[in-house]
Amino acid sequence: MSGHFGDTQTIKLADGGLILGGPQVLETGETVERLDVWVWQADCVCVVKGNPQVGDTWSITTTPSLHHVGTFRAGAATAMALMVTKKGVAREAYQWTQGILLSLEK
Repeated sequence: MSGHFGDTQTIKLADGGLILGGPQVLETGETVERLDVWVWQADCVCVVKGNPQVGDTWSITTTPSLHHVGTFRAGAATAMALMVTKKGVAREAYQWTQGILLSLEK
């Protein structure tokens, strides 16, 4: 399995939530059991735990009242993810951290 964030992530205009995602490659027979995501900027943070929509890409949408402390602004942020996958009876954990750019929804 490999995964990462796309370079640009979206801030929803309606409520300030984030639409997060990026490409992933799963091995044949490998499934995603869980994906936890953290995003932070200077004075705000977002934590999401759950099951993402998956395929060739993964995606998660946040709800500010449930997942955010502070308000995200367009600009640079740091994002980290922890994905747990299962293949047969074996489980694997994958982690990635990277700089991202938050942009307002168009």
